[in-house]
Amino acid sequence: MKRLSVAVLTIGAAIAAFSQQAPVNTSDPELKAMRDEMTRAREMSLNELGAPYFIQYLIDESSNFAVSASLGGVLSQRLETVREPEVRVRVGDYAFDNTNYTGAGFNFGARYDLGRFPVENRYDVLRRYLWLQTDSAYKSAVEALSRKRAALRNITQSEKLNDFAKAQPVQRLTPLPRLTIDTAHWIEPPARSRPYSPNTPR
Repeated sequence: MKRLSVAVLTIGAAIAAFSQQAPVNTSDPELKAMRDEMTRAREMSLNELGAPYFIQYLIDESSNFAVSASLGGVLSQRLETVREPEVRVRVGDYAFDNTNYTGAGFNFGARYDLGRFPVENRYDVLRRYLWLQTDSAYKSAVEALSRKRAALRNITQSEKLNDFAKAQPVQRLTPLPRLTIDTAHWIEPPARSRPYSPNTPR
């Protein structure tokens, strides 16, 4: 039995920060949901820390096609598309925030069981998923910042570097090309070769 697996990765990345004010394509529900949810997230506040000063959204979309065959006959085929979001939140300020700390990558907030990120471009559903993941990332960032402050309380630093550097924002919005998989090319049997004969010239 032979098995053939083909994977095509199409990355649809949209990154935004507070300082970036690029125009939003209102015809793209995914991008509009990201921008609107980021605007709402700017008002998040917990204790005395206030709202986050930086938020980043990144969504990777991949399409995977797998087909298995035996003795020239196709046994199964599967085409699957998934989206994997990444939400990063910074609290504090450019000089001192929740990053650059051993516990910065831990999830201290609520762990919502969201399953897979939706692949349908429904604005309301995308907003809900982004809201829940932003809420979890923000609470984790707040906890990480508190732990970082406690860890550095009794440590003398000879040199203090900012945790994040300010830079001029780059505004760019371009259409993302999408790759297509020619499933028929992998399913159709190859052209039959001529049977061997002693009289067949080589």
